[in-house]
Amino acid sequence: MKRVLIAAALAVGLSAPALAGFSDGQRLFQAGDYDGAMAAWMADADAGDARSQFSLGTMYHLGIGVAADPEVAAEWYQMAARQGYEPARSALAAMGREVVAAPARPAVTPPRMSGKTDTDRAPRDARERVEFVVKQLLAQVDHSVGERSGRLSYGDVTVVESGAGYDVTVTDIYLVSGRGSDVEIGTVTARVGVEDDRVYGIDVDLPAALVVRGAQSGHVTDVTFGARRAKIRWDRQLQAIVFADVALDKTVIQTRGQADRATIETIAINSDLRETDGLWSGPATFSLRGIEAAADAGNTFRLGALTLGAEFTRFDMRRYADLARELEANRQQGRGEPDLDVTGLLGGVAFNFAIGDLNVVGSRNGDIQLAEAHLTLAFENLDQPLANFILDYGHGGVTSARTGVDDGLSPRELRLRTTLDRIPLASVAKRGGVMALEYALLGQVTSSGVLVEQLRQELTQAGTILSIENGTFAAPKLSGDLSGALKADASTPLGVVGAFDLRLAGLVELVGGYLAGDDPAAPAAEIVKALRSFADKGVPDGDALTYRLEVRRDGQVMLNGENAFTAFMEMQQP
Repeated sequence: MKRVLIAAALAVGLSAPALAGFSDGQRLFQAGDYDGAMAAWMADADAGDARSQFSLGTMYHLGIGVAADPEVAAEWYQMAARQGYEPARSALAAMGREVVAAPARPAVTPPRMSGKTDTDRAPRDARERVEFVVKQLLAQVDHSVGERSGRLSYGDVTVVESGAGYDVTVTDIYLVSGRGSDVEIGTVTARVGVEDDRVYGIDVDLPAALVVRGAQSGHVTDVTFGARRAKIRWDRQLQAIVFADVALDKTVIQTRGQADRATIETIAINSDLRETDGLWSGPATFSLRGIEAAADAGNTFRLGALTLGAEFTRFDMRRYADLARELEANRQQGRGEPDLDVTGLLGGVAFNFAIGDLNVVGSRNGDIQLAEAHLTLAFENLDQPLANFILDYGHGGVTSARTGVDDGLSPRELRLRTTLDRIPLASVAKRGGVMALEYALLGQVTSSGVLVEQLRQELTQAGTILSIENGTFAAPKLSGDLSGALKADASTPLGVVGAFDLRLAGLVELVGGYLAGDDPAAPAAEIVKALRSFADKGVPDGDALTYRLEVRRDGQVMLNGENAFTAFMEMQQP
């Protein structure tokens, strides 16, 4: 048990944000270069880094790369524990020792182990390496929830060789979320297969039930699952999951002593990141299917599907991990944000959100139905001189939504795709950084005029274009289409030229109904007048009115050939 606690604590140390020397030691240790890891950690340990001191102690405690020596291990642990490093305190407790005053340096200076072969420095057996990898994964979860004031605890970890793989058991897993609830997971078993020297395939037998305890409310909720599947691939060098196929069927969530109950047909987590020339690409998604919930008051909630996802392109995961550690180390030491070079870190990423078949009964805004909705934010060619940004939104099938305005103007269908192409990302970031620095130091931006002019020139040279494509909406009383583009042009007063075209159907009939007093949902009189003035400025096109908003090279903004500012002021006149 003591050995398990110490190895688990080492995994926590290895997954924590690192200083440069400590990070070097991490990579060397994971690659099996214990000689190099010890040298890297020794330098930081001498400088007082508690994690490096703890790591050296663990190598001596477990005999990894050196002969086991509990006395030397304890002295390194003491040095780290005196600085309040909890893993070191736990390690001493597991050895039956307390934190005491001691010399500033261990009585025995660890040797450099020069001249040893890779075989001499290897772990005692493959089973021990699998145990360490499992604890790395647990430590990564602990670190993730720790960033949100939570923590993960567990009891024993046992690894037994079986055939071509290993059977793993982790007992007493307990998750404190940091958000007002604790999750009692219990015992989890898994089958681990070693794919190569860095990737481990893990099949997890998830528990059939969880218990969630509300830290403040005192409520206890039972969560049960039907069929369960969890397959992951863990890259121990990246300390990341690069493949996941997790599915939980027939989930039931029931609060004890209450009628509140929810069911979920399927919960799924999927990711498949693949490496090409050291860069990773692929999707990661979380999805729910067949959600139903009911409360005591008779309110019901049904959702056919929900998906949250991201698609990564040319992601330098190793460099990202190093940058994240550097940021966290600076934050912990109060050194502020370092000047990090993120150029080429990521080729592109697209974030996706989608829901389908939403039905809510008894909400404050009345009953709501929504057939589907989606939102995509995509960033392309981030590792190239010119990047692209895409926003794509849409929803359809909205009915019975009480919005507080004329329900006839509530869009039942809405589609919009906006793109910003050929962005000189480095220039934009540089100008923005200078303005942010000026504001932070001086409380104002004194060079904004110069910076904006420089940016205008660079956007023009890049040929940056803002476009709206497929902009459509449809409400019971009004529908329309919008499209157009603006192109950067530093030679013009406004810095852009272009036009947008709008086509509206139903505006004349809408205004006519308001003016006739036949529509009880009519807005205030001044709004009706503005709508009538806007309708008068439209160009008839069949059963619709068309509008063209044009930004000219001379700096004028025109609405259907008329100065747009003048037209707007006319609409505001009583």
